[in-house]
Amino acid sequence: MKSSFRPIFPILFLGAGLLGCAASQPPPIVLRPARRPPPAPEALGYFIDAKRFEMKGERGAAVNALKAAIAIDSTSATLYGALSRNLNALRRFSEAVAPARRAVRLAPRNLENRRHFYHALMEGPKDTTAAVKQLEAITRIAPNPLAAYDMLLKIYAAQNRGDDILRTVDRVLTVPELNTRGRIFAAETYMRANVPERASAVYRQVLAQNPRQANIWGRLGDIALTAGDTLKAEGIYREGLTHFQNRINRLTAPIWKQLVLIYDSDTCLEGLIAEPPLDTAFVEGLTRVAMDLARRPENDPKTTQRRYNRAEILLDHLIHANPGRHDLLAQKGYLLLNTNRPEEARTTFRRAYRQNPRAEYWLGIGHTYLSQGRKNKALTVFQALYEKAPANSPFYPRIVSELGRLYRAVGQMADARGVYAKAAEADTSRPEYRFELGYTYALEKAWEKAIPIFEALLDRVGDNSELFHRTLLELAQSYERAGRFDSAVAEFQRLITLDPDNHRALNNLGYMLAEKGIRLNEAERLIERALKAQPENGAYLDSMGWVYYQQGRYGEAMEYLERALKAEEAELQNHSDDDRYRASLHENLAVIYDHAGDAARALGDLNRARQHWKRASQFNPDNAAIHQKLQTLTAPAGNAPAGPE
Repeated sequence: MKSSFRPIFPILFLGAGLLGCAASQPPPIVLRPARRPPPAPEALGYFIDAKRFEMKGERGAAVNALKAAIAIDSTSATLYGALSRNLNALRRFSEAVAPARRAVRLAPRNLENRRHFYHALMEGPKDTTAAVKQLEAITRIAPNPLAAYDMLLKIYAAQNRGDDILRTVDRVLTVPELNTRGRIFAAETYMRANVPERASAVYRQVLAQNPRQANIWGRLGDIALTAGDTLKAEGIYREGLTHFQNRINRLTAPIWKQLVLIYDSDTCLEGLIAEPPLDTAFVEGLTRVAMDLARRPENDPKTTQRRYNRAEILLDHLIHANPGRHDLLAQKGYLLLNTNRPEEARTTFRRAYRQNPRAEYWLGIGHTYLSQGRKNKALTVFQALYEKAPANSPFYPRIVSELGRLYRAVGQMADARGVYAKAAEADTSRPEYRFELGYTYALEKAWEKAIPIFEALLDRVGDNSELFHRTLLELAQSYERAGRFDSAVAEFQRLITLDPDNHRALNNLGYMLAEKGIRLNEAERLIERALKAQPENGAYLDSMGWVYYQQGRYGEAMEYLERALKAEEAELQNHSDDDRYRASLHENLAVIYDHAGDAARALGDLNRARQHWKRASQFNPDNAAIHQKLQTLTAPAGNAPAGPE
């Protein structure tokens, strides 16, 4: 109704440029259209009201205002275009077709109106024939027609109109001053249309303008490889890499990977080695990538071995051609170490060290001893390195890490602390040294000495989220073991807030609550989340069993505790050669067998309870509480379950 739309006459001159055929946006060169008389002031008022409604999102009101304006002035492409735009926005596509068609007839070079018309045709009556005509027109008049060509090609592809696709892509390539993006668009469309020879030609044009486009070299080589021309593909890939000085980076990595696959062929590899002269930079890059791919965890053993084999052949060739290259010898040393050949690796590292006495090569020698479990020999190597390496050496962090870890492994905690304390003083920029210092106290259960180190460290590692979370976990555990229950709960909750999937924190907090017999429903939820991350973790299974025990659900408790015992006994068998880890497993098993004995007694199975407590006492002979439980039993003694001593 007119009374609901009040024309605003003071803005009359603004509208004079918006309404009427003469108002449509002119193309760069166009004949001046005949002048029309200015629109009626009342129509202009309705148009302005419609714009206001549209800006407020009141599309329905805008449609009504525009219809009122058109009733007064039916010659304005702007009014019809605005009406179709708002009807499209309301998803009244079929209604939008007529005003859009009228807008296009009144202003045939107005791109926006043609887009509205195309949209209405596609979404309303689904008239693809008429829609295609609009797109064709847009490609002829738009200054940048690629978007229209893209839509046009999608329609042709949906209709399997292969000839029209090729004709359209050919037209794309005739667009004046077509940029690189447009050419790549055309080439990729040729590929989808299964005409790779045309795509190759376009890719070559792109590379002629800018050869430093690794992805285009990759696509060009892939075309040759797909066609079965391995030799041509190899040449293209290598030609592309020359524009990047054979560097290995994120952009060139896909090309290198394809070349590694090509040289899986014995024939291709032999051809590369026989090339005169040797392309040392390229072969070195190929070797590094082959070794990197060999280390991928997703490989099957055969693939890993083949990658290492190829890398070793290439390294041997490089070393033979460059006998003074100690860095190549070191690369081979690590390859031999990765393929479980420590004796050969040690010999190779020593050759490299004789040529150039670098700490890196002595580190390699130390790692060969570590791989053989010869801790004392490794300790000698890392001690020597530690005494000589300055704190600003790039290898100093690795030396400190390896030496500290070795001291811990052989039980020399004081020596480990000395290394970490000296390193922390020498290089204050690495807070991880202070963390390791605190961790040595935690390993010795010296909680009161560990706590102040971890507390002070929290203020220094806020920017390092990983180290912050590790420190927070160790601090919370130290509080717990030191008997500071409330502080431990607070820090575990803080860590879980920051890292909701931290299963160790979830389990520890849940178990603490279960031990106290409080907030048992919360404890159950926490441990459920921990078990979701590690369903067969013996410690987590024990925690859930203990929650159920505290809730009086003894049958469910026994089920989880038996699963925990099975998991931890298997873990003990798998780590029979690691004394420190065995000690921690003995501690865990003593607790779990104790819990299982309690659950069996609650179920009335005193014989089974006795068996579990006897087993617990084997793992922790000094536990007086377990001995007391055994003495209280009056049922006939049974045999202890079989298990590793």
